[in-house]
Amino acid sequence: MTASQAGNRTGLRLLLVFVIIGTLPFYVIGIGLWLFAPDSNAPSGEVVITDEPDSEATWTPLGGNITRTPTQTSTPTIIRTPTEFSPLLPTPGQFNPPARTPTIPPTRFATVPVDTLAPTLTQDIRDDDQDGVLNVNDRCPNDSGPASSGGCPVDSDADGLTDDRDNCPAQSGPASNSGCPLPVDSDADGVPDGSDACPAQAGTAANNGCPPPVDSDGDGVLDNIDACPAQPGIPLLNGCPEPDTDGDGFPDGSDTCPGQVGIAPDGCPAPPPP
Repeated sequence: MTASQAGNRTGLRLLLVFVIIGTLPFYVIGIGLWLFAPDSNAPSGEVVITDEPDSEATWTPLGGNITRTPTQTSTPTIIRTPTEFSPLLPTPGQFNPPARTPTIPPTRFATVPVDTLAPTLTQDIRDDDQDGVLNVNDRCPNDSGPASSGGCPVDSDADGLTDDRDNCPAQSGPASNSGCPLPVDSDADGVPDGSDACPAQAGTAANNGCPPPVDSDGDGVLDNIDACPAQPGIPLLNGCPEPDTDGDGFPDGSDTCPGQVGIAPDGCPAPPPP
């Protein structure tokens, strides 16, 4: 049985079901009328009596004479009362069979053989570090480097820092100084020679690499600017003492008689006795 024949048979069954269901109310109404219909042989409630005598007579022998006495009989007249039916009408379309939906046969497609393409080899052209060397040829795919080194970074000065992180790629230096050599410090005082005012003498950074100031003679003039660091002097004479021409212990600046040996208080000789 094809799909089309099965669909036609199903539609016919549905049509018969709807016809049976649609006619069922009429069967019910007919049975009700048959049950409640009045009996034609039973007298109704209304009886009509006629005055017509019937043809029957009663013969009573009296003295040899027969007297015919008419007997009145009542003939019932049956009056049929019409039975009222329900005024309700069937719903439009209630007993109409459903419209048959045409069955659309399935569309058949022809199978066309298609050739399968041969697999195509795809070249891997990834370059994760963007150094121009493909990953397949890059010995350091995550670190940028020239093709001459296989794609790996170069350390020209061999100081342990690659050129891309070395501030002095041509000069070897520690990583603490970003790959640059440390400055020269001849006196090893921590102040490079380029900033050391006393590169040959160890000093302090606060004194620009020079040793702390010293005043050996205690004259208030530091030794580094004292022309006479071993002799107390005055700043006016760059730390040297004032000259004492007569050698009396009184400097010429305070000796009233600088050419004569004298005594206190003015450095002049004592006056002769009277």
